[in-house]
Amino acid sequence: MNPLELLEEFYPRDSLTGSFIYKHSESVANASVKLGQRFGNVDLDFLYEASMIHDIAIFKTKAHDIGCFGHAHYICHGVLGEKLLTERGYPRHGSVCRTHVGVGITAHEIHVNQLPLPAIDMTPLTVEEEIIAYADKYYSKRHEWLTKPKPLDVVLKEIGRHGKRSVHLFMEWHHRYGNL
Repeated sequence: MNPLELLEEFYPRDSLTGSFIYKHSESVANASVKLGQRFGNVDLDFLYEASMIHDIAIFKTKAHDIGCFGHAHYICHGVLGEKLLTERGYPRHGSVCRTHVGVGITAHEIHVNQLPLPAIDMTPLTVEEEIIAYADKYYSKRHEWLTKPKPLDVVLKEIGRHGKRSVHLFMEWHHRYGNL
């Protein structure tokens, strides 16, 4: 699998969305591999590939500020990415797409918050899924945080909007994986 070739199918490098997704994905991939190297039993090649394409389906969403003019809510980009990658024969990579949104979303949270998602658990189950979700929270598609990680207090403030479970889980990851 060549994640850059896959991204190039959907995102010209000179496009508005391309200017965001390549930098964001590279930042998340570099951080994920760095974190993965701290552990003995992590598939670093997979970690890199999946990190690079974890946001592959953002073009299908409504995020005009980064050049995405699709019809789906942005929160749907994970399940849309899973579908796209699974159809191409990469279900393991697709699972990362589904589980990286927030710190993972539970079926209960989807139901209670009436999110436009299937009411299934979308929480990370593997160390690679956790690492990518964790690293992703430090980077955004805004210029300020594309290549420079957010400070922990900024990450916690953003995650805090999604409830105590999200903050608690993120802090567990922070203790497990450490600083970027």
